[in-house]
Amino acid sequence: MEGSDRRRDEDYVNMQRFVKLEQRVEKLELLFNDKPSVPIKPKKETLREFIKGKQPRNDVERTICILYYRELTEGMGETTSTDLKNGFRHAREKVPANVSAKLGLCAKRGFIDSVREEKGKIYWSITNTGIDFVDGLKTE
Repeated sequence: MEGSDRRRDEDYVNMQRFVKLEQRVEKLELLFNDKPSVPIKPKKETLREFIKGKQPRNDVERTICILYYRELTEGMGETTSTDLKNGFRHAREKVPANVSAKLGLCAKRGFIDSVREEKGKIYWSITNTGIDFVDGLKTE
């Protein structure tokens, strides 16, 4: 009887180890299943991708697209002609010969409004009309 008792005790101990191992594995699985091991951030659309998707037909439409992206995607405030030139370069688009004229045409169409003037620079902000116009452009 001693042999069968010993065997039963060993089986019992092994079963307890097995149960503890199963519990540990379950805890680990919960940890790894709840959260990815590396946080995944959605890729932010670049200015170049944004403009390409909107398919502007001319410099005025590209201008309003850049202003839209700067204000609504990047969270930048008002834009100057210098900021706009940098936006064209950043998007790898040809910088228009007269950026101020493009801003004037955007203002004439009601897409942007001058917010303030400081040290000879005019600061522009997109209007709801401009936002609606860009939202209505084709998206790939």
